[in-house]
Amino acid sequence: MGACNTAATGLQSVFDEAVESLRPSQGFGRLAVALSGGGDSLALCGLLADWAGRHGAELAALIVDHGLRPGSGEEARRAAAMAGALGVPSKILTWNEAAGGSGLQARARHARYRLLLDACHEEGITELYLGHTLEDQAETFLLRLDAGSDLPGLACMAGRSWQEGVALIRPLLGVRRLDLRRWLQARKLYWIDDPSNQDRRFSRVRARDLLRGLAAEGVGASQLAATARDLGRLRARLEEAVAQRLKDCCDARPEGYMVLDAGKLLAPPLEIAGWALARCLLAVGGGEYAPRRERLQRLLRQLLKPGFKGATLGGCRIVMRGGALSILREQQNLPNPMRITRSGDFYWDGRFRVRLDPQQAGLTLCALGDAGWREIKDQQQGEVLKLKERKGVPAAVLATLPAISDENGVAEVPLLAFRRVDVTQPSFLSCRFEALNPLKDESFTVALAERHII
Repeated sequence: MGACNTAATGLQSVFDEAVESLRPSQGFGRLAVALSGGGDSLALCGLLADWAGRHGAELAALIVDHGLRPGSGEEARRAAAMAGALGVPSKILTWNEAAGGSGLQARARHARYRLLLDACHEEGITELYLGHTLEDQAETFLLRLDAGSDLPGLACMAGRSWQEGVALIRPLLGVRRLDLRRWLQARKLYWIDDPSNQDRRFSRVRARDLLRGLAAEGVGASQLAATARDLGRLRARLEEAVAQRLKDCCDARPEGYMVLDAGKLLAPPLEIAGWALARCLLAVGGGEYAPRRERLQRLLRQLLKPGFKGATLGGCRIVMRGGALSILREQQNLPNPMRITRSGDFYWDGRFRVRLDPQQAGLTLCALGDAGWREIKDQQQGEVLKLKERKGVPAAVLATLPAISDENGVAEVPLLAFRRVDVTQPSFLSCRFEALNPLKDESFTVALAERHII
C-alpha cells in the first residue's frame, strides 16, 4: 500500500483493503492488536475493531507495560480502558526485568515481542497487528542506511512477516500519522503521548528529527517509504532465490541441526549464498539476531578456501566433512531450566516448538546436557546407542536436545525416543524443529531483515 493523503472519512476503506491483502490465506484465526495507547496503535485498534466486527472475527488487545518510567502501569490501564471503550477485550503484559544500563531500548524491544508472542501462543492467536506507519518506515530506512544495511535490510518492514508461527501484520505502512490522528479526532478518541518520543538519547528520535530536516530540503517521509517499498519488491525476488537455494542444498534435521551440500550452497551469486547461510545460522543458533554482515562474509571466504577446518558463529558450530557442511547448535547459552506449570505450546531455544501436557507436578523443561546424556547411557546403554547410530545424530547435537526432567533425573527426550522406564505417560505431545520451510509462505530474507540483521 503506497503513501496516501487519506482523508479521515476514507481511512477505513484504505485500511480494509490493506488487511485483506496482508492476511494469511489459511482462513480466520484469533486476532490481536499490540496496543500502547499512543495515537498509532489506538487508531489501529479502532480500525481493526470495526473490521473485525463486520467480519465476525475475534479480536483482543495486548498491552505491554515495560515499567521503564513512573506511571507506566497507569498508562497500561488507560490503554486497556481505551480498548474496552472500543469493545475490545484486553490483557496487560508486564515486563519485570526493566533496569538501567546500556542497550535498554533494544532489551525492551526484545521483551515486548517476547511477551506479545508468548501471549499469542497462550491465547491461540495467529495474527498480531502492529501499528507502524509511513513515518516509522521512513525512520527505519534512515536507521538501516546509517547501519550499512544492504538491499534486504533497506526494504525495511514488511507488511506481513512471520515469527514463531504468528503472522505479524502492519496494515498502516502507507498511512501518515497525521491521517490517523484526524481519524481519532473524528471519532472523539484521545491517545497517550509517550514522552520518550522526544528523548534524543534514542536513535529513532534522532532519525525522526533528521526526517524533519530532510523534508525541509524536499525529501519527505513519503519518498523514503516509497523507496523502501520498491526495494521490498526486489527483496521478494531475492526471497524466491534464497528459498530455492535452500530447497536445493539444505536438509533440516528434526534434531535441530542442518546438513548442506556445500557446493550448491556456495554457488554464485555469493550474495544469495550469504543470505541462505545467515538464515540457517539463525534457525540453528536459536538467537534473536543473525551474525553481522562482516562476520558472515568472513565465514563465506573461509568456506571457499580449501581445507576449511571449522568455525563458530551465531551460536553454531560449522563443520565440513567431505562436501557436507553441518551447522550444529553450540552448547553455550542454551535456555535455563524452566519449570512446567501448564499445558500448551512453547518455543524452546528459538528452535523447537514443543507441545506439553505435564502428567505430574515438579517437571522441568531443559537441555539434555552432557550429564543427561551420560545418565541415559547408564540406564539403557545398548538401546540408546543403537538408536543414536541408527538416527546418525552427531555427538555434539545430543546435549542440545530438549528434555524433561523430574526429581529422579531425565524423564523424557522425545527426539531420541527416550522415556525412562518408570514414566508411564508422556508429557511431550510433540516436538518439532521450526526452521522456516522454503516451500511455505514464511520468507527467509524478511525474517532476517525484520530482526535488523541485514
